[in-house]
Amino acid sequence: MIFFRFLICCLFAIPFSSIEAANSSENINFASDSSRIHLAAEQLARSQLVSGFYPYDFNFANGEVTPMSNIQGINLVRQTGVAFALAEYLKYFNNVSVKTSLEQFLTNSSNRSLPISKGYIQSILERSGFYYHWHIVKKLRKPLYVFGLLFDDTGYGRVVSVEEDYERAWPGATALTLSAAIKYFSITGDTRFNEMIQRWKDGLIALNVPERGFREAPHYLTESDYVNGEAWLALAEYRATFPEDKDTQKFLIELEDYLFELYGDGSRRRFFHWGMMAALVRANEISDSRFDDFIQQLTKSYIDSKEGEELPTDNSCAAVEGLASYVTYMNSHNRGQEALVLRARAYIASLMEINRRLQIGPHFIKILPTGEAFASQMNNYQGAFVKSLQEPLMQVDYTQHCLNALLRIKSAGLSQ
Repeated sequence: MIFFRFLICCLFAIPFSSIEAANSSENINFASDSSRIHLAAEQLARSQLVSGFYPYDFNFANGEVTPMSNIQGINLVRQTGVAFALAEYLKYFNNVSVKTSLEQFLTNSSNRSLPISKGYIQSILERSGFYYHWHIVKKLRKPLYVFGLLFDDTGYGRVVSVEEDYERAWPGATALTLSAAIKYFSITGDTRFNEMIQRWKDGLIALNVPERGFREAPHYLTESDYVNGEAWLALAEYRATFPEDKDTQKFLIELEDYLFELYGDGSRRRFFHWGMMAALVRANEISDSRFDDFIQQLTKSYIDSKEGEELPTDNSCAAVEGLASYVTYMNSHNRGQEALVLRARAYIASLMEINRRLQIGPHFIKILPTGEAFASQMNNYQGAFVKSLQEPLMQVDYTQHCLNALLRIKSAGLSQ
């Protein structure tokens, strides 16, 4: 622990020119985390395109952008992550432009959603355990896909997609859209998306393999740590909002048996932030010591794995989402002074010292390696976040994660 603190101190003593510049009075100097939160949310809302999507990126090092005319699966997931973060923002702040932006995104996502369900033969194969051993049968993926044995393109369930393409209907996008729609309903009482909430929920469950997690895409057999965490979070929020749905509770209990076994040792870092947010929702709803054990182990393993490493200079807001969720959980149980909580708080503080510097502000141009070459773009992205000071890539998911991280440290009582 002493060595960990020593490394933190050493890092901040290193005279990196870019970090020194970012710390100077000539550079980003937002008054509070609340102002940072508003700037980030409003930047996302005002940048929204007619399609409902948000500009994916802008590289201040060379001016390159990713065209929005051919959106890929990973871009779609990150777009839906923006809706997730904006819905989190609306839990705290009544902002008309953000609310309108979220409504437009959910409307367009509803229109882009495709039908999906489990076919009869697929269900038999799943119940037999055939798909469970995907590492053995993965060579059969393409013929299974061609013959419609990975999903049925009919039914009540829906998955969010782009251009009616199931290969770009990544379940993570459906999960984050579902989560955003649930929050929207909880905050506003507006029921216009409630039918789609049910359909997206069913679509997500259609991509679960019994005794396993969620397939990372309809045409794949493999699963993903990200998708497992995102889907768990969305279904946990669904259950908390619609407790009368007993089938979803039964589904979650069976799913959690698998997730606790797979992720219980905390070794899979990609699951950490989504898994922690999901576990917090579930632990707040039901009393089960397994959730406390799981939350403690995930956090301890994550922080332990970072001891001895230099602090990242790249954007680390996703990690803060998970760590701040842990602090919130412990505070709600009056355990905010335990040793692991203090370690989490210290690590959050260290990470956010760097992350706050990555938000584009009035004087950000002065620290860019390209100087004023792309100054005309600065106003468009003011409030957004970049990858790092060394690689000033504005990408929509960096802003999404940082907005949510700032909201979560606000909930945890750690805001500046």
